[in-house]
Amino acid sequence: MKGHHFPEQCYVEFSASPRSSEDVPIESVQNELARFLEQDHIIEQQQITGDRLKEFCLDLPYSKTVDQKVRLIRIGDQPFSPCGGTHIK
Repeated sequence: MKGHHFPEQCYVEFSASPRSSEDVPIESVQNELARFLEQDHIIEQQQITGDRLKEFCLDLPYSKTVDQKVRLIRIGDQPFSPCGGTHIK
């Protein structure tokens, strides 16, 4: 859903569908992320206006104003996500 990474702190917030109400061990999440990172995915980015945000990010719990620019990133075949930070290849 969201997250950030700064020196000395970072977090990622995930959302689960109602079908997956069971607890997921953190080790499973870490292992899956490690496998994903090893695959060296292509990083895409684009700029859109806030009124188009729901076209790219269907489950986003917030919106942006129509004229506000939003930077989107996509890593591999994952869904687009709004991002205000810098991503390197």
